[in-house]
Amino acid sequence: MLDFGFNKFDKYNRIIWDNEKVTNSHMMLVGSSGTGKTHTLRKIIESFDFAKKIFIIDVHGDIEVDGATTIEFNESSEFGVNPIKLDSDRDFGGVRKNIRNFITMLNRTSRKLGTKQEPVLINLLYDLYSANGFYTDNPQSWNLNGEHRGRAKRYPTVQDLMRFSKWKYGQMLTGASSKAFNALERLNKEYQNMNRKNLKNILDEGDLNKKKEVCVELYKEYINEIETGGEIEELIKYDSKDILKSVYDRILTIESSGIFKGKDPFWHTRDDKIVRFNIKALNKDEQQMFVDIVVEHIFLELKKRGEVPFADTFVFIDEAHNFTNDDGDHIINIAIKEGRKFGLGEVLSSQSFTHFPEDIISNSATKIILGLDEMYHKSTSSKLMIDAKKLGYITPHKSALIQIKNKGNTSNRFIDCVF
Repeated sequence: MLDFGFNKFDKYNRIIWDNEKVTNSHMMLVGSSGTGKTHTLRKIIESFDFAKKIFIIDVHGDIEVDGATTIEFNESSEFGVNPIKLDSDRDFGGVRKNIRNFITMLNRTSRKLGTKQEPVLINLLYDLYSANGFYTDNPQSWNLNGEHRGRAKRYPTVQDLMRFSKWKYGQMLTGASSKAFNALERLNKEYQNMNRKNLKNILDEGDLNKKKEVCVELYKEYINEIETGGEIEELIKYDSKDILKSVYDRILTIESSGIFKGKDPFWHTRDDKIVRFNIKALNKDEQQMFVDIVVEHIFLELKKRGEVPFADTFVFIDEAHNFTNDDGDHIINIAIKEGRKFGLGEVLSSQSFTHFPEDIISNSATKIILGLDEMYHKSTSSKLMIDAKKLGYITPHKSALIQIKNKGNTSNRFIDCVF
C-alpha cells in the first residue's frame, strides 16, 4: 500500500492507494518543473515492495533508487535491444507481426518511411528472416531449435539487416546474380587487402586473373539464366537501386544509434527486482524507439504468462507525453487498456495532461497533480472536469490533488491531499 498523506479537510482520513482495491494499477503523475515529481516517483517505487518487477525508463538520468540496477544506453554501452528479434509464440509472434511492429516503430519517429521505402524494407526483412531459417508460414521455424545451413540458428539483428541490405544493393548496382556478386565481393576484398599491404607489384597476378575469370564465368551463367524470370521478380521487390539505397541509408542511421547492439538487458537483469534504464544520452527518435521496444517486450511477456488478479510488474516512464499518441495500436495505449488483466501497471510522469490521449487519461485509475503552470489550468480543468480554482490552491511539496478510482466506489472526485 501507498500512503500519500491526509485529506486537507479531514486530517484523520488518510489517502491510501491499495493495489488490490484500485480498478487498475495505472498512474499519471503530473507537475511542473520543481514540484517534486522525481521525489514522488521515488516514494512510489520504494513503497511497491509487493511488486515482482519494476522497470524505470529514466529520460533525464535523475531517478536514482536504492537497490536498483542501472543500465546505461549510449554509444559506448555494452547493452542493446534487438527490435527484429523474432517472437516465436504462435499467438503473439511470428514473422509478419514482427515486421509490422518494426515498421510501425520506425514510422513513429520524426523520419517516417516513404511510400516506396516501406515495401522495400518489408521485403528485405522477409528475405532476411528466410535466409536465417525463419519462414512466414511455418510457425515451427520461429524458434531457435535445430540448425540452418550447418550452423546453430540465431535471430537476426539490425546489424544483419544493414549488411543484408548492403548486399542486395550491391547486387542491383552490378546487375549480378548472387553467385556472381559473391565472387565479385571476394575479388574486391583481394584487391583491398593487396592495396592495404602495398603488395601490388609482388603478388602473383595469376591468382587475381583466375578470380577475374571466375567472375566472368558467373556473369555469363547469370545472363544465360535470365530466361527464368527470377531477376525481374527481384527487381520488382526492391523497386530500384535508388530506393534500395535510401532504405540502406536509413538502416545504417538506425544501426549507428546506441540502442541496437550489445547484450540483452532483459536477460542480464532477469533476477533484479528494480531495473533502471538510463536513456539520457539518446536523441529523441532513439528514445521513442527504445520505449516502444521495451514496453512491447514487457507487455508480451506478461501476456504470454496469462491473466493474474493483481498487478505485479510496473513500468515507470518519465516525460511520458513524448512517447504517447492517439494511435489505438500504439503499444503504450494497448498496454494501458489491456495490461491490467496481465499484471501490468504503467506509471506515466509529465508536466501536464495536455499532450496525453484521452484513452490514457480515462484508463488510468490514479491521477496525481503536484502543481501546474497557470497556462495549463484551463485545459486541465476541461479534460479532468475539475474546478480550475482547485489547481491554484496546490502548494508544491506540501499538497496535491489526487484521484484514486477504487472497485465498488462510485466517487471519483479529486481529493486535496496534504503530505
